Amino acid sequence: MKLRIAIVGGGHMGRALATGIANCVDLDAEIVVADPLANQLAGYQQHNVSTTTNNNEAIAQSDVVVLAVKPQVIKSVVVEHSGALQQKLVISIAAGVPMGHLELWLKPSTAIIHCMPNLPAAVCEGVTAIIANPFVSSDQKALTDRIFKAVGDTVWIKDDRHIDIVTAISGSGPAYFFYLMDAMIQAATELGMDTSVARELATRTALGASSMSVNSSKAPATLRNEVASPGGTTERALATLDANGVRESIIEAVKAAFTRSTELTASL
Repeated sequence: MKLRIAIVGGGHMGRALATGIANCVDLDAEIVVADPLANQLAGYQQHNVSTTTNNNEAIAQSDVVVLAVKPQVIKSVVVEHSGALQQKLVISIAAGVPMGHLELWLKPSTAIIHCMPNLPAAVCEGVTAIIANPFVSSDQKALTDRIFKAVGDTVWIKDDRHIDIVTAISGSGPAYFFYLMDAMIQAATELGMDTSVARELATRTALGASSMSVNSSKAPATLRNEVASPGGTTERALATLDANGVRESIIEAVKAAFTRSTELTASL
C-alpha cells in the first residue's frame, strides 16, 4: 500500500513539497493538498497530486499530515483537528512555531516532527532540518527522513531553538542567492550583454559554485581564495565587496531573518 501524505496548506512551501515529492522517484506516495482557497489548488493535477478544500477529508485519509499553513493560523487549524491528528505522524513546517506550542495544542502523546525545508525541494534540491518529539518512533523518524530526502537532503538537530537559525540560513537562504544572481544579471546588462545570456551565465555559475562547495572538503573561504589570483579581476571584485561592507550586510540580513522568526514565535 502506498504511503498517504496530506499537505495542509497550498502556498509556496506546500506546493514545493507536494510537487517535489510527486516528481521524485525515490518515494512511492499518494499526495493530497488541502486548502480552503480553491485558487491555491490550481495546477496540482499535472503532477498527479490530488486536491481538496476540506481539511477533514485530507487528514482522515492520510498516514502523514504536513502542516504547511501560515504561522498566524496554525493554532486554529491544529486545535480544530487535534483529535484526528493524534493518530497520525504530524509534521509542521510553519516558521516560528516551536515544538512546545504544537505539543500544547495537540493531544498528549501525538507524534510530532518540527522541521524547516526550503523552496528548492520543488526541484528535489532542498535541504531540511528536522527535530522529533519523544513520541516519534524510530520507524517514523526513518519515514520522515525518506520523505524529505526524496526532495533533497536532511539534517537532524537536537535543539528546537535552532529552528529559528535554520529559518534564517536555509529557509530564507534561497532568496539571498536569487538576490545575488539578480544583481549579477543587472550588472552584465548594464555593461551591454543580452539579459538572457547574462541570466544563463549567472545562474549556471551559481549552480557550479554550489556543486563545488557541496562536493569539496574545503571551506567556502578557501575555494573563494582559489578563484582570486593576486592582482586579477576576482581580487578586484572581492575588494570592492569588502569595501562596501557586503559581508557585514549579509551577516546582518541573516540575523534580521532570525529575529523575525523569533518575533513570529512571540506573537502566537
